[in-house]
Amino acid sequence: MTGYDESSSVPDAPEDEALSCDEPELIPFQGALQTPEGAVEFDTVEVSVNYSALDANEPCVTSVAFWFRKSNDFSCELFITAEKYLDEADALVVSSVTFDGEGGCPGFPPSLAATYYDLDAEVLGSISLGAVQIQDDGVFTRACHESSITVRLAGTLDTIFAPGGVLEEFSIDGTEFVIEGPLRVWDEPASCPVPRE
Repeated sequence: MTGYDESSSVPDAPEDEALSCDEPELIPFQGALQTPEGAVEFDTVEVSVNYSALDANEPCVTSVAFWFRKSNDFSCELFITAEKYLDEADALVVSSVTFDGEGGCPGFPPSLAATYYDLDAEVLGSISLGAVQIQDDGVFTRACHESSITVRLAGTLDTIFAPGGVLEEFSIDGTEFVIEGPLRVWDEPASCPVPRE
């Protein structure tokens, strides 16, 4: 997960040797949110990948965030973030999940329409990444993630906004999304994730 490919070029290197990261306007991905009530499919995803080079010898991915949604309907969205901790497979541990199923969300029962959160941190998930390419030519630093990213989720989400104010929940079955690169990567001055105890 924390692997990196570093290369450097002199300032007068040919332009075609420079690192480019042509992230597509629509990022391709596979997978759906799996629940006991059915599968919720999304049309688009936006991805944010951040890395830190505070330690120049061992730069690392610090956080990843995903925003899945159904077309342009902002009432069918899934937000996933991962940061701070690594699991035993060296993958980033999911730190937050929010699912907006309040309306217009195909595959999700209207009777359960609400916004759900991982209130008790019961959602178990991980983010597996390949290497990030970094190029520093002495003037600019560029970074790109060219391989796929795998997101795995399983657990329970809760809502406190259900009809009647009653705490409701629903389960996420074994869910896997695979997001294809290339993806732009952003530098942030943050500490590297550590193994979760």
